[in-house]
Amino acid sequence: MHPVTQTITDQGTADVARCDGIRSQWLAAAVIVVLTGAAYVPAMRGGFVWDDGDHLLRNPVVQDATPARIWFSPMSAFEYYPVTWTSYWLEHRLWGMDPTGYHVVNVLLHAASTLLLWRVLRRLAIPAALTVALLFALHPVNVESVAWVTQRKNVLSMFFMVAALLAYLRFEDARRAAWYLGAAASFTLAMLSKSGVIGLPIVLLLLAWWRRGAIDRRDVWRVLPFLAVAVLATLIQQPVRDANVIGQVVVRDDGFFARLAGAGWAVWFYLYKAVLPINLSFIYPRWQIDPTNPLVYVPGAALVAVAVLCWRMRGSWGRPAMFALAVYLVMVGPALGLVDFYYLRYSFVADHYQYYAIIAVLGLIVPVVMSFLRRYKAAGIAAAVLVAGFGVLTYRQSTPYRTEQTLWRDVLRKNPDAWLAHNNLGNRLAQDGQVSDALYHYRESLRSNPDYAVAQNGLGALLLTLRRIEEATPHLQRAVELDPQMSRAHRNLGVALLELGRYEKAVARLERYLQFEPEDGYGHYCLGIALTALKDNEGALQSLERAATYMPGHQGIRQDIRSRIEDLRKSSILRGAPPGT
Repeated sequence: MHPVTQTITDQGTADVARCDGIRSQWLAAAVIVVLTGAAYVPAMRGGFVWDDGDHLLRNPVVQDATPARIWFSPMSAFEYYPVTWTSYWLEHRLWGMDPTGYHVVNVLLHAASTLLLWRVLRRLAIPAALTVALLFALHPVNVESVAWVTQRKNVLSMFFMVAALLAYLRFEDARRAAWYLGAAASFTLAMLSKSGVIGLPIVLLLLAWWRRGAIDRRDVWRVLPFLAVAVLATLIQQPVRDANVIGQVVVRDDGFFARLAGAGWAVWFYLYKAVLPINLSFIYPRWQIDPTNPLVYVPGAALVAVAVLCWRMRGSWGRPAMFALAVYLVMVGPALGLVDFYYLRYSFVADHYQYYAIIAVLGLIVPVVMSFLRRYKAAGIAAAVLVAGFGVLTYRQSTPYRTEQTLWRDVLRKNPDAWLAHNNLGNRLAQDGQVSDALYHYRESLRSNPDYAVAQNGLGALLLTLRRIEEATPHLQRAVELDPQMSRAHRNLGVALLELGRYEKAVARLERYLQFEPEDGYGHYCLGIALTALKDNEGALQSLERAATYMPGHQGIRQDIRSRIEDLRKSSILRGAPPGT
C-alpha cells in the first residue's frame, strides 16, 4: 500500500476508535444519570422531613428579598454556608415550598458528582472506574445525603470538592495555571457549601505520595493556598455554629478518652456499613462508652495495627491500601466525635457523615474484587449484580422519606428507643389530630430520655390543649428547668398557670416569654388576662392593646380583646383615672 494511503487509513482507524471511545463515554455517562434517577424516584416524590423547615421556611436568609445577607452577615443564619443558602434562595424563587424541586436538584447534584468522580478515577487509572462510580451513585449509605433536603450542603460540597480534585489532577498533568486556579476556586465553593470537605488539602498530599512515592516541597507549596482557604473558612464558620447551633446545649458530656475510644468504634462502624449496607437507619442507637473498660479501646487499637501493617507493606499491596485508609480517615475524621457538633446529642454516627469518605473504600475494594473475578470471567456479571442490587437497596432506602411519619416510623422499627424519633413522630401525630398516638410517643420519648426538654414541652402542650391542666403543668415546669431558653415552654407554662388561677406565677412566666417573643399577640393577650385578675388595670390595658396590634387575624380573640379593653377603660373612668389610649 502506498505510504500516503497507509497514513490516511491509519488516521481513519484512529478517528473511528476515538469516535467509538467518545460514544462509549457518553453512553456510560447516560447510564450513570439514568440509574441514579431511577433509584431515587421515591425520594423525588417525597416531602420535607425533620429540620428541612429550619433550612427553608424558617431560615431568614432564604426568605430575604436579596441574597446579600447570606454572604455578608455570617451570623444571620445558624451556619455560614452561603453557597448552600444561595441555592435554596434561588430555588425558593422558582418553586417556593414545593419539595419536588429541591429533591430533584439533590439527585442531579449527586449524579453530577458521580460523573466527575468517574473522570477522576479514569485520570488516576483506577481499574473498574465505571463500576466504582456506579456503586457510589447507588450506594444505600448515600441515601441520607441525597434524599434529605437538609443535606443539600453534603451533595453541593461533594460536587465542588470532586470538581476541585479533577481540576488539580489536570493541573498536575498539564501544568496549566488555569486548572490550578479552577481547583482553588472549586474548593472554596465546597468549603462555603459545607466545612466537612476540610480534609481535601491533606488528600492532595496523599495523592502525591501515592502517585510518585514521596511528598516534595512543590507539593506542599501547591497545597498551602487550599489549607489557607480551609483555615479561613473554619475561623468564620465555627463561631457561627457554636453560637447559633450548639449554643448552651451540652451535646456530649464525656471526656477525651471516651471520645477517643468512640472514634475507633465509629470508623469500624462506617467501614462495616460501606461494605455491607444493611439495616441502615436515619438514627442509630447512641453508644454508652465506659473509658475505664480497656475493651472499649480494642477497635481503635485494631485500626492502628491495620495502618502499621499497610505501612510496612507499602512496597507492594500496602501502598494502595495505606492510601485508601488514610484518605478515608481524613475525610471521615471531622465526624468521629472528637470535637462537638449538634448531632452528637442523638447518635455518635450517621450515614451522611461518610458521604465523602466512602469513595476511598469503593476505590480500593471494587478493583481488587473485579480483578479477582476477572480470572474466572465473572467480573462483568458480578458488576451488574452489584449495581442492580445497590440500586434496589437505594430505592427501598429512599422510600421512607415520603413523609415525616414514614421516616420516623422506619427509625423506630430499627431503633425502638430513639427518643428523638418518638418526639418528632408525636409532633406530627398531634398536628394530624391523632392525639392518643401522639401522647404515647411523647411518653416513650421521655421514657428513653426523661431530660429531653422538647418532649416535656410537647407532652405538656398537648395535655394543655386537652384541658388536662394539672397533668400538663409538671411537664411544662420540667421543660423550662431543663432548657430556660425554650421560649414556647415559658408561654405554655404561663397559660397553664393562668388556667389554674396562679396569676402571679403566670405573669412572671409570660413576661419571661415575651422577652423572647415581644411581638407574640397571644402572649400579650394571656398576660393581659392575668394582670386583670391581679387588679393591675393599667398593665392589663397595655398588654391587651399590644395583643390587638399583633393579632390582626384572630377574630374571636380580637373581639374578646376589644371587650376587655372597653371594660378596663370604663373601670378607669369610673375611678377617675385617665383612660388608656
